[in-house]
Amino acid sequence: MNLTLARAIACSAEGCRVQLLTDSSMTDAPLAPLMRQIGTRVRPGHIVALDRSVSPPEIRWRFGGDKVEALVGDRATLRGQQFRLTDARPDDERAIPIRIGDTVLVRRGGAADELTVFDLVEDGCPLHPERSEADFPQIEATYRGSARARPITTVRETSRRTGRGLSALC
Repeated sequence: MNLTLARAIACSAEGCRVQLLTDSSMTDAPLAPLMRQIGTRVRPGHIVALDRSVSPPEIRWRFGGDKVEALVGDRATLRGQQFRLTDARPDDERAIPIRIGDTVLVRRGGAADELTVFDLVEDGCPLHPERSEADFPQIEATYRGSARARPITTVRETSRRTGRGLSALC
């Protein structure tokens, strides 16, 4: 696999027009069969992992990210649903609290109603794309069918990792 981050621009049930974060180029990309099989929906604005090793490039993963609609204590509303929100960003970033209207990148927490914030999206781009890129090995393992691979939405990892740095678009 040759994964890169992209932003969904326009979507259908079969795929999306995406903009690569590395160079701002646009391409049409179908959803990978596994994503269609499990019913993953991609909407405009979502950050996705695009596999450029196949032709046409395929969307292999959608990172969880939505706008905070309401926020009271540690309870937040995203897409009309209420969740307990845990902020797992580094301490210096947590000094600026998450606000209503912020777009957050999240992973599922331990409970069904729990989400863990690992990054924010600003102007359509993750502030720290390396945090999403750090999931690429797990995404690749999921597609290899590794017995040890678990969907990232169930991984409760909040460690800080370094990555490839900022991209051209963001």
